[in-house]
Amino acid sequence: MSGLLYERLVRGLGTATKLDVYPGLPHGFAAFSPTISAAAKYEADTLGGLKWLLSGGK
Repeated sequence: MSGLLYERLVRGLGTATKLDVYPGLPHGFAAFSPTISAAAKYEADTLGGLKWLLSGGK
């Protein structure tokens, strides 16, 4: 929950943000269950997020 609040705060201050949510899954789920489809989505989202950051948030 605190991650959602932090994203809202920095977005409200004018910082570009990117938010991915995985409903129903606990923190760190990808490390414990790498075979579930959400873990593959998490990995793809993480790589996409890094590319987004390196491009200046565009």
